[in-house]
Amino acid sequence: MITCLFVVSNSVFSQENCGNGIDDDGDGKIDCLDPDCLSDNVPSSALFNTASDGNGGVLTGGSNDNNWQISVGNINGSYIPAIVMSSIPSSYYSSPWTDCNWISHSSSGSHSVNDDFYYKINFDLPCYRGCGQPYSDSAVFCITMDFFADNSVDEIYVNGTPQSHKINGVPNANPYGYVGFKASAKISASLCENWQAGTNELIIKVSSGPGFEGFLAQYSTSLSDTLVHDFVGELIIPNVFTPNGDESNDLFEIVGVDHSQNYSIKIFNRWGNKVFEETDPTKFWDGGDHDEGVYFYEIQYFEFCKSEQNIKTGYVTLMK
Repeated sequence: MITCLFVVSNSVFSQENCGNGIDDDGDGKIDCLDPDCLSDNVPSSALFNTASDGNGGVLTGGSNDNNWQISVGNINGSYIPAIVMSSIPSSYYSSPWTDCNWISHSSSGSHSVNDDFYYKINFDLPCYRGCGQPYSDSAVFCITMDFFADNSVDEIYVNGTPQSHKINGVPNANPYGYVGFKASAKISASLCENWQAGTNELIIKVSSGPGFEGFLAQYSTSLSDTLVHDFVGELIIPNVFTPNGDESNDLFEIVGVDHSQNYSIKIFNRWGNKVFEETDPTKFWDGGDHDEGVYFYEIQYFEFCKSEQNIKTGYVTLMK
């Protein structure tokens, strides 16, 4: 899915709100014309993890979620704070992280008919990165998340734009009966498009049959070690990974590349045979069925805000 990388600024950046059309700080410069809206500060994982208390722990059952809101039956309906579940069914996935838990429309999550539940979170972005890249450009800002739901995640909207065509498993053919609350039914998504300067809206549609309804979101344990593409500086490459299925260090994950520019990775075994190749920087090597041992990698990448392509080579040890 590692700790928060930036302090959350939930409503304003410096003194200027970067997307409301008002000169908030009275300097004669509005929104993206104001230097206040040039920043690398973006929301951290604590904002997006359901039931997070913002300090590395979770809220008590029956509490209002600090950030997620819910509307029952209508995406344009009245939104109220989602509720942290007090009693969680034993069949539900248990998050290995201490700062997220299940939320619902009530503390029990009980309901009696097929229905749709819309979970919404709002947050702000500045106009440009410190190097001038607009956050509205594809892949400049990404949220990589894991979602679990009773019964299924049926759609994901970024500022009103559906994202399901980019996400495996969404929507599900049996949305009201799917076992999306089990570990094996995890939905992983890297949301990299349709963001904007100022206020942003992320909505997750959960479809649920009678019995219980619940939703859990956590920053990704399967896509990236960073919630957002906010690393500027040295490339981080692990020298060992352990693909044993315990959801800890299961992938050979590369951090610190610019996802908006050309990228490639090749991995070779000790005899020089290529065992893995990928050009999508959000897809990492899981070791496949290959033996334990030392493997050679070659990575071609761009750092954030840099125009020169780099080549990095080295060795990684696969241990099971």
